Amino acid sequence: MEAALTEFTAEQVAALEWAVVLINAYNRISIGSGHPPLPTRG
Repeated sequence: MEAALTEFTAEQVAALEWAVVLINAYNRISIGSGHPPLPTRG
């Protein structure tokens, strides 16, 4: 956290932490729903 505070304000670090928490929650919901992943391009 100290390294992040050298680049960001405490409020920005808190917002980044919440973004990570929300992305993790959405991923867990997605995995739990059992839907197939989107096909990859290529």
